[in-house]
Amino acid sequence: MEKITDIIFSEVEDEDGRSYGRVFELRSKGDPEYGEVSKSRAIDALLCGTTGLLQQFGFDVRNVSVFDWDSIVDIKAGKIIVRPPDKKSK
Repeated sequence: MEKITDIIFSEVEDEDGRSYGRVFELRSKGDPEYGEVSKSRAIDALLCGTTGLLQQFGFDVRNVSVFDWDSIVDIKAGKIIVRPPDKKSK
């Protein structure tokens, strides 16, 4: 189990060494939680890129990558390794 603070702003790169920027947003299915906070909630995808933050403010940016949680190969200190987008899940 990973904490959000271990993931947010981490660098994202694929197994081939291509960089996708930093994680700016984590996505999870379901409604936002208010009041009582759950101890765990599954992350479905992460949004990363150099302009990922701009998308939150409604700007149409093309420099953002979204990776399903299943495409993550490894999480290290400050770095997330993902499967390249053109490779299918195994």
